[in-house]
Amino acid sequence: MVNVVVIPYVSYDIYDKRGKTIKVYEADSIELGALKTENDSANYSKSNYKWKSSNKKVATINSHGIVKAKKVGKTKITVKNLKTGKNYSCTIKVIKGCSISKKLTITEGFSDKIKVKKKVKKLKIKKWSSSNNSIATVDKKGKVKGHKPGHCKIYAVLANGRKMSCSVNIRSNVYIGTKSINSSAVTDDVDYGDVGLTLHKLYYRGNSLVCEYYAYNNRTIWRAGYFTWLKIWLDDERIWLDGGKSLLIKKKFGRINIGLGPQQKKKMTFVINNAKKIDLRKHKIEDSYDYDIIWIY
Repeated sequence: MVNVVVIPYVSYDIYDKRGKTIKVYEADSIELGALKTENDSANYSKSNYKWKSSNKKVATINSHGIVKAKKVGKTKITVKNLKTGKNYSCTIKVIKGCSISKKLTITEGFSDKIKVKKKVKKLKIKKWSSSNNSIATVDKKGKVKGHKPGHCKIYAVLANGRKMSCSVNIRSNVYIGTKSINSSAVTDDVDYGDVGLTLHKLYYRGNSLVCEYYAYNNRTIWRAGYFTWLKIWLDDERIWLDGGKSLLIKKKFGRINIGLGPQQKKKMTFVINNAKKIDLRKHKIEDSYDYDIIWIY
């Protein structure tokens, strides 16, 4: 039987690298030779040399001079000429061959995948885990699902035991529009009357979408108005690339009357049952007249 030795693509002669450091990615291999240590290269034989690693947990070397990097760290590789007794050595520094995203932000109820960068294809992630499964969980492919607002760590363990972590922030699925209402609010959003109505907040309650609005009369006299339809559109680059705006909700009411005294304001809440669930934090939901995203009439 003939023993076939697979030689790595990267090869060094230890005579050239004596006293120096060679960097190798974890789980990768290189070849070290000792040809230049012989005065007569024709007499070179690998059986004349003995190879040794000072730390086999970091990297090993076999009789053919093949170095296999195990885990991050340093080890001294020494070769001894069994005929002359001469020693030559170099340092192998094993560096990280795989990394994952340091940070990830996800909206509750939605998922995203942690990015994995590999310098060595054969490096495998053996296990994924979460420091708090009530906040976020992770599957065997590194896909993280957010369950409730909070912070946790997602860990990835390589086959060589090295542990990597990603800080995950789970944010609430809430859209905040107008934070407060004042005299600069528009007053012509309603067909009949001069009562302004602007979007304050959108959030989910179970399968229902809760829509909170501010109504405001910035006149010095009592004004009133009404509307019968409520439509909310999404507007962002992804949607425009698909051909236009996307309708999130469309709700028809019998008639909603709004009557406010001079400079009076109030909050109005509408609940849309069985609403389409989206990541409200990823979309633009405007209520300004210029964009015509919110239509109330």
